[in-house]
Amino acid sequence: MFRRRSKLSISKVEKEGLAGAATASFSTAFTLLEVMLAVAIIGLVGLSIFRFVESTLRVVGAINQGGGNLEETEALCRMLQYQLNDLPITEQGAILGQAHMFNGIAADELQWVCGSGNGLFTAYAAGDYRVTLMVKSDPKTNTSELGLRRVLLKGNPEEFNWVPLVPGIKAMESRFFDARLNTWVEKWTDLQARPNLLRLKLWDEQGGDPYEVVLSLPKVMLPGARGGLAAPPQNPAPGLQRP
Repeated sequence: MFRRRSKLSISKVEKEGLAGAATASFSTAFTLLEVMLAVAIIGLVGLSIFRFVESTLRVVGAINQGGGNLEETEALCRMLQYQLNDLPITEQGAILGQAHMFNGIAADELQWVCGSGNGLFTAYAAGDYRVTLMVKSDPKTNTSELGLRRVLLKGNPEEFNWVPLVPGIKAMESRFFDARLNTWVEKWTDLQARPNLLRLKLWDEQGGDPYEVVLSLPKVMLPGARGGLAAPPQNPAPGLQRP
């Protein structure tokens, strides 16, 4: 009897221990609703981090692209000033300009005559060329760039080479100061005279204020030119005007 009671008491204790362990494990387990809430919170945190990193990368890319365009634009303006100073003295129509507007966007063209070297971005080109500074757009990629169109001075205008210079430029405006009229004109077609100043504005694809530069031309008297040269205006000064 004593042994039999001990067995009964031991079996009873074991049963109570198993029941307590099951109750404890059930009380510490997660319900399906708690698991779903935890997964949702983790997803929201991950999405927030992703959006933050994406926006930061976009801002950094925009800053880098804008800085690169500024440096390229300043280098272009220095090259253009050198070309204006090096225009052929006796060449009529050495600099010309046309004003265009497409869909409310300025698309002017600036032409000048030059030989091989900086103006053509070549070292061994033969002969004289007429180069055109203009904006060229690509409808397939919906992008645009500023570049040079090169053609022989007495060659076929349809046979030209394109040299890309500054990417991301969507608009260009050129204005010429005519000392005889003491005002700015939007185009220059006079073959026997040259403007005193050239004002150039460039807009990039990111929007905002344009890059503006005012460049000077040397005073020359071409054969057949009439009238003297008046003093240029006092407000615009040659050099790059930062936005």
